[in-house]
Amino acid sequence: MSLIFIFLYLFFCLTGLCITIVLVFNKDKFERSKFYPVICLGLFLVIIICLHLFNYYKVKKYNFKGIISHISYGTKQIPSIVVDHETYHLSPKRDFDKIVSIGDSAIKIKDEMKVKFIKKNSKVVIYMEL
Repeated sequence: MSLIFIFLYLFFCLTGLCITIVLVFNKDKFERSKFYPVICLGLFLVIIICLHLFNYYKVKKYNFKGIISHISYGTKQIPSIVVDHETYHLSPKRDFDKIVSIGDSAIKIKDEMKVKFIKKNSKVVIYMEL
């Protein structure tokens, strides 16, 4: 990940933490302010955007090529695949469980948001956007 992205991520997280601490200790004055809803909404949006960007850049840096040895699903049905003893958490935009199975080949090139799956028996190639 780039150093600038990490710096911005930490900056926004620490800023949000500082604002939250200030709000907790000055709650009475702040709740009477007319900007209370705007600041709370803005803080919420900044946190959501930071988390989304962090996940985007983490997935973008994945680089793997090999055969899928295990597929598991998290609590929100987000698939994780194991390729060459490494676990990769993917968030595909299509039905993952109907397309990919154990034994298929998976290829993900660094800095791309596409994964290429090759079926094990039929050699059908499927591209999936992340």
